[in-house]
Amino acid sequence: MLAFFMFVVAAGVVFGISHYEWLAVLICCGLVLGMEVINMAVEAAVDIAAKSRDPLAKKAKDAAAGASLVVCVFSAAVGLIVFVPYIIALFNQK
Repeated sequence: MLAFFMFVVAAGVVFGISHYEWLAVLICCGLVLGMEVINMAVEAAVDIAAKSRDPLAKKAKDAAAGASLVVCVFSAAVGLIVFVPYIIALFNQK
């Protein structure tokens, strides 16, 4: 996850994205990293609380992972909205 964060920051520097684009990118990166931490915490808490296989424990873990996935998908969409125009402009320069 941190490797993607570093890649996105490097791409932002290379393409010279605007302040508002930086704001969107950094908010999304923070949300993704934060959700991953929350997901790990929920999984650890469920593992401690449920000593054996429990369907409710699985639902709790799945819900936390699903929330993390939703944030990742929407952050990827923001990344596409920000970076695709720069990539297209890069390839159109000849």
